[in-house]
Amino acid sequence: MPQTRLTNIMRIFFIALISLLSLTAMSQDTLKIMYYNLLNFPGTTPGRADTLRKTVQYIMPDLLVVNELSSEEGAELILNNSLNIGVSETFQRAEFTDGPDSDNMLFYNANKLALYSQFEIETELRLINEYVVYTLPIINDTVFLSLYSAHLKASDGSEEENLRYAEAMAFKTHLNTKHKVSNVIFGGDLNIYKSSEKAYTEITTGQDIPLYDPIFSPANWHNNSSYANIHTQSTRSSQFGGGATGGMDDRFDMIFVSTDILSGAERVRYVSDSYHAFGQDGQRFNQSIRVPSNSTAPDSIINALYYMSDHLPVIMDVAILEEANAIAEANRLEFDFQIEKNLIRFSSLEKPLEFKVFDVLGKEVFSKHLNSGMSQFSLPSQINSGVYILQFIELKSEKSLMTKKYLDL
Repeated sequence: MPQTRLTNIMRIFFIALISLLSLTAMSQDTLKIMYYNLLNFPGTTPGRADTLRKTVQYIMPDLLVVNELSSEEGAELILNNSLNIGVSETFQRAEFTDGPDSDNMLFYNANKLALYSQFEIETELRLINEYVVYTLPIINDTVFLSLYSAHLKASDGSEEENLRYAEAMAFKTHLNTKHKVSNVIFGGDLNIYKSSEKAYTEITTGQDIPLYDPIFSPANWHNNSSYANIHTQSTRSSQFGGGATGGMDDRFDMIFVSTDILSGAERVRYVSDSYHAFGQDGQRFNQSIRVPSNSTAPDSIINALYYMSDHLPVIMDVAILEEANAIAEANRLEFDFQIEKNLIRFSSLEKPLEFKVFDVLGKEVFSKHLNSGMSQFSLPSQINSGVYILQFIELKSEKSLMTKKYLDL
């Protein structure tokens, strides 16, 4: 598999030196991450760069990860005509990799981030791109994020499901070979119709490296009005410019994160309730993004979504934590506790918490309010032996203070 550029490590030390000399203290910052299938861009309509400009100027992402890029010229159009307007050079991009079929790309806010490395995971259909970035300024330990962009095999059917599974396995196998796996963000147009697909299971539980859906919403999303508020395709009910029609009825575009991003243990923490399909209000099942009237954004932005692509972008925020705060957040609830059959014992709580149990597909199977002073409680007998995610949540802030994976609970 081809290995592409590794940024000059001296750049890291230089920026660190400047940061230290300026005596600037690292403060908590927030990064907005946006994944977007751009429908064979630029294709025959390079003017869509101006259409995209309206959306990105409205959302203002710090990291823009795209699918269905057809050429390096398209990447330059986005950089110069959608992101860097006028004399601005706020955004930079990764190197273009020309794989089979359409390609991926990362654009990033160079005032906040720098590209450390990139890599391509080969699959039978398309490349899955890895982009490792780090935050600026650099003081003490550098904060790294590993972003992955995937466009898995499209269409319903057992053969297509197997191909998606093989692509997901290639990605998780790559994670397994890395020396350290932390702050992982995996997303794109995954073309998964339901959470029972093998590809979804591989992404979430395969290779002993779990990834999580931040909104914990496993289901059969396809053509299911109960999940209209998270559907991402199609923005159109009629045919023009290629792409799918039929209105909003599939959740193809998704983002998954590693455990440490849920807890903030590695100084990157998911911001609660920030994940959503931009422009989706749940009121347009099997209808376009414009019908009925859509009040989630100005009409000019809704029209831009309609004309740009048959997919909606998916966005979420992560907070970059100060080192001391991150350690405190990660360890605040690292008390000793034991699980004996269905009984959980721990040190007396100093404040009330919410305790939740999720299965490996992200489905909540149990929750309990824990009062201050409590030191034990029993799980219901219907929770069978298996793999579960245990989460403790601070009631006042609704922040996840600790997330643990447990086998044979």
